[in-house]
Amino acid sequence: MINFITFILMFCSCNTNINKEIEFSKIIKTRTFGTKQNFEKIVPDKPETFLGYDQTLKIDMEWANKYYDKYGNILKLERIIARNGEIFSTIIYKYYDAVKGKIKEINYGSSKEEYNYNSNGKLLEIQTIDKNNEITDKIIFTYDNENGNLIKKKYYEIDKIKRQILFSFDENSKIYLEKDINLDRNYRTEKSLKKDNLGNTNYEKVEIFENRENNKLSSIEYHLSNFLDSIPQKIRCKGFDTRITIDTNTGVETKEKYEVEEFVIEKKFNSRNDIIEYSNKSVSPKNNVWFDLARRNEKYTVNYTYNDKNDWIELLLDVGSDKYICQREIKYFK
Repeated sequence: MINFITFILMFCSCNTNINKEIEFSKIIKTRTFGTKQNFEKIVPDKPETFLGYDQTLKIDMEWANKYYDKYGNILKLERIIARNGEIFSTIIYKYYDAVKGKIKEINYGSSKEEYNYNSNGKLLEIQTIDKNNEITDKIIFTYDNENGNLIKKKYYEIDKIKRQILFSFDENSKIYLEKDINLDRNYRTEKSLKKDNLGNTNYEKVEIFENRENNKLSSIEYHLSNFLDSIPQKIRCKGFDTRITIDTNTGVETKEKYEVEEFVIEKKFNSRNDIIEYSNKSVSPKNNVWFDLARRNEKYTVNYTYNDKNDWIELLLDVGSDKYICQREIKYFK
């Protein structure tokens, strides 16, 4: 799948009400199970915990209780042990601006993240603070003075920079560029994006280089089309990758480039914009395919049951040989 670099700002509280406690508007209790056949019906069987949040389908099937405010921002997350139903961790969220979805703090119990903004509401830094109240990690954001666009993100671990991402826009070619440099591992990722007139990303190229040698290890293109809102329903991929192996006896590293099998990802959605089908079809099989063999010709289908508020309360996920049922108990508050 496309490895988009994303930064999710999920929670908040209006500037004038930062210290005011926000009441819950909705609580969702999610439980996921394997299935068994009961005469002509498929019914829940043993609890399943490995599914969690599915990045492919963008469906959350984690065993958890989630508490939301009226803007749809999560306020509290309770992770559940499936075998006994007990809570094993709780995460609390506080907000800078709930309406715009800007987070102020995430408290994990043993550590927390603090989000700091300037007077215009631009995110300046994220700090990770341990139980001894010491800063262990930090992300710093830099914007240009002309139009306020994000141009740099720097990642620090105990005052040592580990990674930085540079953002730019080529006016001539209309290409958005992201250069992600991993200073620890001698690799960098360069991502080029093109957008259509509606702002949808319709082309993406992801290339991986070695920093010192500037040797290109991977180059994969993604062509996106058939948008539902901003979600592409068709993605065509092709390119090449490098398989790196290290001899355990000599420590010698070898690199073998191979052509990535060209494939097409297609998605279908229902009238509520919930995904109902995902397929990954090979269109040009290669004899030297390595990683792509694991995902060739996948097909998933999802069937939903909704309540009278148009929230799904049960889904059946069919991944071919296996089927899973995810159930959600939803409570609403005024």
